[in-house]
Amino acid sequence: MIYFVTYSTIDPSLTWISTKNVWVLNEPISVSFVGKDNERREFVISAGFETDLASIPRLFQVLIPQIGGQNLPAIAHDWCYRDASMKWLNKSAADLLFRIGMEQAGVSRLRRTLIYWAVKWFGFSSYQPKHTK
Repeated sequence: MIYFVTYSTIDPSLTWISTKNVWVLNEPISVSFVGKDNERREFVISAGFETDLASIPRLFQVLIPQIGGQNLPAIAHDWCYRDASMKWLNKSAADLLFRIGMEQAGVSRLRRTLIYWAVKWFGFSSYQPKHTK
């Protein structure tokens, strides 16, 4: 269980790269959280990291916009799905970090529930952690 999440920024600096259909993080973001063991853990998302933010299929973007209060939690979630150095943060924990982050960011209950369950059910193909430098 993750109890709360904090980020080093509230407004991430991103650049849209249309040729790759991704956002690139311009400045690093520190993410920290406290889990059931009451131990604070932290990781840093490097500048240059590429994210699609929330992976909302185009058809559903009318109901759930890709850009919104879920941006920071989505960036952290994408990082967790790709960074193998955090062996203590598996897919389930990354999904929970995303849900708690959205809740704390003020994302509505309906939106965060839909996003969370979509990631939980369909995120396995994206969960491919690779070692980072």
